[in-house]
Amino acid sequence: MRILRAASKHPFREINCSCKNKCNIKVNLEQRRKIHEEFWQLDANTRRNFIYHRVYRSNKNQSTIGHVSRRDSTFAYSLVHPESNEEISVCKVFFLTTLGFHPKNDAVVMSVMTAAPRNASTAVADKRGKHPPSNKMDVTEIRQHILSHHPQISHYRREHAPKRKYLPNDLTIRSMHADYLDKFPDNLCSYETYRKSVSDENISFTKLGEEQCEVCLLYYNSHDINTCRMNVNAQSQEAHRHCDACLEWRNHIERAREARKQYRQDADAKWSDDYSVRSVDLQKVMLIPTMPGCKTAVFTSRVVAFNETFALMGKHSKANRKNLVVAWHEATAGRKAEEIAAAYLTALKYDRNVKHVTYWLDNCAGQNKNWCLFTLLSCLINSSKIEADDITLKYFETGHTFMSADSVHHGIEDQMRKLPGGNVYDFNDLCDVFRQSNSGNVEVLTMSHADFCDFKGEQSLSKLKQKGRPKLADLSEVKFVRGSRLLFFKTDFTSSSYSEFDFLKKTCQLTVTDRLLRSGPRGIPVTKKAAILKKLVPLMPHSRHTFWNDIATGDASADLVDSFD
Repeated sequence: MRILRAASKHPFREINCSCKNKCNIKVNLEQRRKIHEEFWQLDANTRRNFIYHRVYRSNKNQSTIGHVSRRDSTFAYSLVHPESNEEISVCKVFFLTTLGFHPKNDAVVMSVMTAAPRNASTAVADKRGKHPPSNKMDVTEIRQHILSHHPQISHYRREHAPKRKYLPNDLTIRSMHADYLDKFPDNLCSYETYRKSVSDENISFTKLGEEQCEVCLLYYNSHDINTCRMNVNAQSQEAHRHCDACLEWRNHIERAREARKQYRQDADAKWSDDYSVRSVDLQKVMLIPTMPGCKTAVFTSRVVAFNETFALMGKHSKANRKNLVVAWHEATAGRKAEEIAAAYLTALKYDRNVKHVTYWLDNCAGQNKNWCLFTLLSCLINSSKIEADDITLKYFETGHTFMSADSVHHGIEDQMRKLPGGNVYDFNDLCDVFRQSNSGNVEVLTMSHADFCDFKGEQSLSKLKQKGRPKLADLSEVKFVRGSRLLFFKTDFTSSSYSEFDFLKKTCQLTVTDRLLRSGPRGIPVTKKAAILKKLVPLMPHSRHTFWNDIATGDASADLVDSFD
């Protein structure tokens, strides 16, 4: 578009050249038009190079007497014949008019030739619009202020947003901007500048678990609506059949519908006491202490708390069972695959008397679909630690994962808002919130460092290289059966039978290890504990000081607010 505008301002100019070079004879009118057309199809810097290589500069041939002349060069002009590719010497007027410039205005030639040093191989690029604006603001202090709120990473290893960070949803950009103006009166900025800085840091205020399906958003907003997305009815299937994007989206939606159908069947069924059917999800990362009315807490790096929820499904099972909350914090352990697997073991041992276990999960590979977890379940189902005959894991389609665990998480957040000032001072307070939420229908299982064992994936690498072996991303349902070391799986909920895959090493003994992951608690950085003791503990009741004074530290432990590990 910019090239077209430039060309329209410099139309081809006809001229009857009568110079000694006989330019009109060397290059006729049609050939001149072709040169003009080709010249204005080039971008701005390529046009500058065209001029630089067609104009030759030499020292001036004559000097004047009586005054100092600013002229120090003589220029010779040439064009390349469009048919013979022969370089032809032409006069300045013929050169300028052929390119569409006024015959008496050689400013474009002067700007190119005077900017380039002698013997340069190319013209100097046009730097207009490349300089930083004179009123550009230094956003270093703005960025420091934003990061002082300690935006936290998601508890998921999200492939589509590996660097996305989140701030508490009770915080707003408006309140952050107002605080910035109070703290930096000498470096004021507009709300829009501050908002753009927040966006540049890739920070979101969206609650985890309430995000929209990105596959669907990409399809609706990026797909060509005029060519093939007529509608989603059966009449348009012929049109969709020839479009890869439509086929991919329709398959995605069908998988989501089938998963939701199966989930509703499990949620509405009346299960006997031999069954434990639950949905499982790790609640969005919570920070303790939570002190909404205290601005100092916002700017202090706090401790990450974890809640792996095993929520009941359907009204029939709630009469004699409770939702399970398996809770720990970052001073005890982190959220790697082996640590999440330990939470599953804790929940399964709680339900140790049931014969059949079914869990509905999202598709997060780091938590719910990995060889470490599958190895643990294969060993556990063949052990005496539980009575179950089988354990089944069913997976929602990515982006369509609403489950009963989300309702439990909502109840927990409601209970936190009911507290005086919304204050949760320590981990014990948080566990009390868990117990009191959802009408008290929650059993809290707190984990110590002794509950985290060194679970490892015992998958055979040679078996994983076999052609046709199942890929984790394709699994919709997996099952572990007592007396077997096989992985029973489905890649489609419409399948009537399971396929089998022996993924374990031959040396795997099917025993649940009791070797601890760490000899003691994981701990938090010393500097983090010192900041909490100095800034936040004095603001708490004395009964809460003991927890913070005794919390374990470890210099080798990363701050889980900023790091996954």
